Amino acid sequence: MTAVNITRLTESTATGWINGFIGVLIFSGSLPATRVAVLDFNPVFLTVARATIAGLIALCVLLIFKEKRPTRKQLTSLTIVSIGVVVGFPLLSALALQYITSAHSLVFLGLLPLTTAIFGVIYGGERPPLAFWLFSVLGSLLVVGFAIAQGISASPLGDILMLLAVILCGLGYAQGATLSKMLGGWQVISWALVLSLPFMAPLAFFFIPSSFEGISTAAWIGLTYVSLFSMLIGFVFWYRGLAQGGIAAVGQLQLLQPFFGLALAATLLHEEVSIIMLGITIGVILCVAGSKKFAK
Repeated sequence: MTAVNITRLTESTATGWINGFIGVLIFSGSLPATRVAVLDFNPVFLTVARATIAGLIALCVLLIFKEKRPTRKQLTSLTIVSIGVVVGFPLLSALALQYITSAHSLVFLGLLPLTTAIFGVIYGGERPPLAFWLFSVLGSLLVVGFAIAQGISASPLGDILMLLAVILCGLGYAQGATLSKMLGGWQVISWALVLSLPFMAPLAFFFIPSSFEGISTAAWIGLTYVSLFSMLIGFVFWYRGLAQGGIAAVGQLQLLQPFFGLALAATLLHEEVSIIMLGITIGVILCVAGSKKFAK
């Protein structure tokens, strides 16, 4: 490999980490926003409404830029992306937040890097070294250990729903990142949203509340956030970052998402942020740095 190619690869990897970090920052507000929204909206309506709103915007953007339609094989992969990040994670996490707090749900996001990396190995053909996996597991254990130390009360049903949500989300992330190398980051999530639109739009009308009286401003803001940022804009940066920097490597940035989310929850929901949380955050950052160093 020539020096020019090495430089280009290094620049692409660095850009991938920057895009991935922006995506994580955007996604960090998803669960707190969902938690606020489900206080007034039915979880099923919230899921189909956010997908419909984002899907209509994505359709307009694809038409404006006259994007080439995906191939039949790509449509199969886009279906998996839709199942994972358009339907699966939003629905299961919204249902889970009826039983557990946003803080508790955010803990499960610490497992996302592992699930994303595993599916990255399966679908993306990536082969991270052993040291990478050690840092990944350590980072995930720090996140889970933080939750246990806080003594957060658990709901078995809520935990199961969040675990399934994280698995489907990791699948959607890895599959979408693989497609991004061929279609582009924003094109992947846009086509996935459009693909689900014929199902989501009718369901949105079917589950629409009989009356919007009593729906708080906070709930409307939550719906707006998850529709525009969590469902569309965040994925533009996230899929681009995964494709540029590597699914397994950039995926480790998700270890930071629970703590960004908790910081937002503390600000918006007035939850306490402890010194322990800050200490664990530093530990997680070191794990991310370690996994980045050893990732191929």
